[in-house]
Amino acid sequence: MDSYYDQKPWLKTYPDWLPGDLAVPKVSVLDQFLNSAEAYPDDPCVFYFDQDFSYREVRRMSLRLSVALENMGIEPGDRIIVVMQNIPQAVVAFLAIWMRGAVVVPLNPMYTGSDLKHYLADSGAAMFICQDDLYWEQVQTAVADRSDVQVITTSPLDLLKPETALPEQLKGLNKLSLKETSDFMELIGGVSEPESQALRPEPEDLASLVYTGGGGAWSEFARKISVHRADYHIWNVGLPSVLGARLEVPSGGPRSPGALERLPETTAMLDAESLRNRRPWLWLVQAAGMLLWLRGSVRARWTAWSMSMVGCVSVIEPAGLTR
Repeated sequence: MDSYYDQKPWLKTYPDWLPGDLAVPKVSVLDQFLNSAEAYPDDPCVFYFDQDFSYREVRRMSLRLSVALENMGIEPGDRIIVVMQNIPQAVVAFLAIWMRGAVVVPLNPMYTGSDLKHYLADSGAAMFICQDDLYWEQVQTAVADRSDVQVITTSPLDLLKPETALPEQLKGLNKLSLKETSDFMELIGGVSEPESQALRPEPEDLASLVYTGGGGAWSEFARKISVHRADYHIWNVGLPSVLGARLEVPSGGPRSPGALERLPETTAMLDAESLRNRRPWLWLVQAAGMLLWLRGSVRARWTAWSMSMVGCVSVIEPAGLTR
């Protein structure tokens, strides 16, 4: 019997002009960025408050940071944890890590020091790139007993151009001077742009290791993002999706036999029956969420949405999608 994925029931909803299959070009995320930088060097690439950075500028910073990473001993395949808010340095860090052939491990800046310590050990990362205001209370705790892990810090103020007025969100924020870490701006200012192009990862090379939200104390299962292709994929996930990446479930990751084959069913069939059978207490969660939704306030509806996401995770995890 064909699986739900093989039957592709969603195709029935497609209009006549929308194809059921798309040919994926044999280029990587990094290739797409570098091609855009060559074709449109002066076009805006990143907007940050009232200023923008061109493709030329982002490419220059990324190439310089990739050289700095090489000088710091980062090898292709090494994993680097990135802990930042939505600032331009996050884009630069992703690109620089890929230019070095290394792997991005993006983590939530709201994680505690003990959280980061766990993910550092679990991912086997060799370095943190983080905001300076996240260092003392979070990142420093994670690396306190790890002299082998290097840390690069940057401030949300670093890439504000002199002519840009200080945004309200950044007022009262000061750049920290940390002797324990390497400074992002000093690194990209202290090296020359390489004469040769960046490393070009192969389509199947691992680009990013992304931890799920999980339903337990730790996010035990991590999804991989390949640079180009994946057998099982989800579109539109965070920064990697902006750059064109696709999510992939690692082969050998799930402990339950046949979990990969059941992935389409477990992610698509989130119906009331499966909720009742897998997590009886979710009926209470759903009822409470409905009451919150009926209250009508924005805050209440966000809470209700969050409670529904807990339900989805609780359905997926028992299907064997944990490590």
